[in-house]
Amino acid sequence: MIKTVGLAHELPTETIDWIFFTSPNTIRYLNQGLDLKKIKVASIGKKTSDALRKKGILIDFEPTEAVAEVMSLEWLATQSKKQTVFLPNSTLAREIIPKMLENEAHRVIEKHVYQTFFPSESKAKLKEVFRKKEIMSGIFASPSAWHHFKQVADEEQVDLSEWSFYSIGTITTQAIEKTGEVVSKQSTIYDMSHLYEVILKEIKNNGKIHAS
Repeated sequence: MIKTVGLAHELPTETIDWIFFTSPNTIRYLNQGLDLKKIKVASIGKKTSDALRKKGILIDFEPTEAVAEVMSLEWLATQSKKQTVFLPNSTLAREIIPKMLENEAHRVIEKHVYQTFFPSESKAKLKEVFRKKEIMSGIFASPSAWHHFKQVADEEQVDLSEWSFYSIGTITTQAIEKTGEVVSKQSTIYDMSHLYEVILKEIKNNGKIHAS
């Protein structure tokens, strides 16, 4: 439903103690030039960690849950000295990590290295889905995917009260519920493979569903 594109950015010139990777896209779009053998690496989420390991990058810290709040709290608990953290992210990234780290006097250098957008062809396909009314379920893996979906639904004046929504995790669920909709099921482990398990169990128990 959404696509990503890299943004022009400069790498920090000062000494960095840590770099936080919060998605595979931050790895994909970050400019080359940092010697990650000299910088400690924190990773959030299985896909992010898998992408780092495929590149041979050692991971020094992973949170127990792929949630920014958990990552920040658990990382802060391991630090006895003030650190300089480089945080490459997207233009839609939440400010949780910078705020929590800066509140504890750590320095955070934030750079937007990519942005997400909703292609016109995806918007047209979604409008067609709404018009046909054959699909009444949606699977969402990010708040941005939900926001794009909801924007088109509002434009088309779609009644979503009969839809079933499946969410990858708490942050996406919060985004959905903030707009007044109800999440049918949420994955307890925040990755797509576990979300699919939740959906397959739903199919087994209640019948067929369709993903938008």
